[in-house]
Amino acid sequence: MREFLFRSLGPWLLAGLSTSVAADAPRFEFHNHFLLNLHHRLYSGARRPAQLTEAERQAWEPALALYRREYLQRHPLFDEQMDAIKQSLRRAPDAVRTPQGLGLPKELEQALGLAASLYAEESWPLDRARNARWQAGLEALQRRHGAAIASGLEFQLGQGFPAEPIRVDLVVRTGTFEGAYTTQAPAHAVIATGLPAHAGLHALEVLYHEATHTGPADRVFEAVNAAFRDQGGHDVKNQWHGVQFFIVGAVVREALAQAGLPGYVPYGELQGVFARAWPGLPQRLESLWFQGRQQGRSVEALASALVASVPAD
Repeated sequence: MREFLFRSLGPWLLAGLSTSVAADAPRFEFHNHFLLNLHHRLYSGARRPAQLTEAERQAWEPALALYRREYLQRHPLFDEQMDAIKQSLRRAPDAVRTPQGLGLPKELEQALGLAASLYAEESWPLDRARNARWQAGLEALQRRHGAAIASGLEFQLGQGFPAEPIRVDLVVRTGTFEGAYTTQAPAHAVIATGLPAHAGLHALEVLYHEATHTGPADRVFEAVNAAFRDQGGHDVKNQWHGVQFFIVGAVVREALAQAGLPGYVPYGELQGVFARAWPGLPQRLESLWFQGRQQGRSVEALASALVASVPAD
């Protein structure tokens, strides 16, 4: 599998460096934001109290009760109210520690205000330092490998990254199963720095997976869904997301290999994502997608062929 990928990815990945993408594209704007970290810590702590210190559990119980009652059943990516909260919080500068005047629901504003002082004293210094270390390591990887990865992804996905910087908020925990999520308009990713699965070289794949949710994966999403409709079905298993997972992981793996870092195991393979959600999809993509793109086949044509190859349930 990996030998095939190395042969098929290498030519366009090397060629793309000089023609497709500027050396610093896409641009990321990293934030280590006090209030967004506090919000996600409360959301995560309400779900998993063992993540909090005893002092936090006791002092924050009114805030945790609010999160359990109002927000735990809401996903920050798919719920409009949760997105509105995030958009309100991000208006504050990173260092601001008071939520007043941001347009938050009154009860949430009070809860964050009461929790802020203990968080600032006890856990924020550790969270801020962890986020900063993760960012420093990631930015070093991005400087070395980012142009190659961006070039490869734009070629394989058939769509470019946004011209404006992609905001990336670093939090120790997101409180979600996924550990990261991204919204558009404006492009904004939230990534957990405290997960072992996001450490080291995998931070680079997580960053670019989230970045492709800001536009580059849209064409694949539309093409796969259109192919299902044309063939009388629906993408009930989100095959498009499996395509995105596989392409990002494979491109990162080959960029690292060509830079002298062979043996990288992509996130989806290492964490069992494909085995759980899309068994057999990597093998179908190996023999279809990369070779097809090199031969000049469109994303839409490849999506149609991929959907036709999906086994019936």
